[in-house]
Amino acid sequence: MERYGSYGFSDYATKFTKDQRSIVSTWINGVVPGSSSSLKDNVFYVVNDTDGNLYKLQFLALTNEAGERGHPEFIYSLLQ
Repeated sequence: MERYGSYGFSDYATKFTKDQRSIVSTWINGVVPGSSSSLKDNVFYVVNDTDGNLYKLQFLALTNEAGERGHPEFIYSLLQ
């Protein structure tokens, strides 16, 4: 699997979906409310904006410093 830092525009080969829910459960281990959850550190996404720009996106955190869910941290970089 490609690593976020080495993934570039020439590596891009994917199909897009318009359903924003497609990311929801794929970057977290244990998404059931009340369960212990952890971040999948080997998953990143290619997303596009309304201007046609492509970005790579990776989630870095699921919780805040107090351990409360709902405070995601992420990085993104322009691919083209």
